[in-house]
Amino acid sequence: MISILREITQWDNPAIPNHEYHVTPGGKTIAYRKSGEGDLIHLKTPMRLDRRYRKFESIGSYTNEEAPKNVIYETGSGGNIYEVTPEGCTCIGFTFHKSCKHWKKHYSRV
Repeated sequence: MISILREITQWDNPAIPNHEYHVTPGGKTIAYRKSGEGDLIHLKTPMRLDRRYRKFESIGSYTNEEAPKNVIYETGSGGNIYEVTPEGCTCIGFTFHKSCKHWKKHYSRV
């Protein structure tokens, strides 16, 4: 289950924008939307969401079946979350070998 969090922090400097974050159950950000507007930006490598001194509200959630643009989020053996699409996977194995167990689990080359 991917949680969608909107930042509601009141910054001392009003020029600092708050964003929308798509976060895994392990607390890693896999995508975000700048200032809550525009296209969703997917991260190549999930990053820990630093919540210190910040406030968030939950605005929704979704599962792999509801993920945007044919994206499947697969948990690797080390606990990292990878984005798997028909075109590839964000893991290091796919980067170097153009194939990995995450991608093979969902897609096969013809």
